[in-house]
Amino acid sequence: MPHLSRRRSLKATAVVFLGLSGCIGSNHESDIYIFNQTASTRTVEIDIIENGSKSAFFSDSTSISADERHVYDDPIPEEAVCEIQIRTDGGLETGFEWKSGYAETHSVQFSIRESQIETSHGTA
Repeated sequence: MPHLSRRRSLKATAVVFLGLSGCIGSNHESDIYIFNQTASTRTVEIDIIENGSKSAFFSDSTSISADERHVYDDPIPEEAVCEIQIRTDGGLETGFEWKSGYAETHSVQFSIRESQIETSHGTA
């Protein structure tokens, strides 16, 4: 049986600790996922508009390759009530109302298909 040196022992302990750190960390989940489930790259625009306002407090445009996804991590302030609007270069659009009671573990997923955008939401 080989001798376990102090250096090897410390290295193994660090690897185990770093491996578990994701499991024992927070349950935080990204707020918004956009999946492109089409056969071609799509340009997607997103606007997040606070209820009662006409202007977006978050806007972005991104290209998502076929069968890929784009993630927005925390674009929505805590306790915000807002409308998330998604539009594609193919003319598809949808919206989702984000409610103030949603926790940090809540997320919304937009799945872009050839003829529609499907929306689902939930917690981790």
